[in-house]
Amino acid sequence: MFTGNQQGYALAFDDTTGELLWKFQTGAAVRGQPATYKVGGRQYVAVPSGGGGLAVTLVGEPPLASKGSALVVFALPK
Repeated sequence: MFTGNQQGYALAFDDTTGELLWKFQTGAAVRGQPATYKVGGRQYVAVPSGGGGLAVTLVGEPPLASKGSALVVFALPK
């Protein structure tokens, strides 16, 4: 299972035990849902991060100063 948090971490959890398997600091709050997809038999995870927009109105300012937006994409091991 993949998710992200307001502290800017993209997170991966074991879907059976809930154990944290991996995390990565994106540099800005993760404000959207990660998406997975396959290309050429390889699976990828895309994580949107960044501040501003409607999210600030709904949940307040993110704790990280960066308001830059990015789409961080990871290839999963084969």
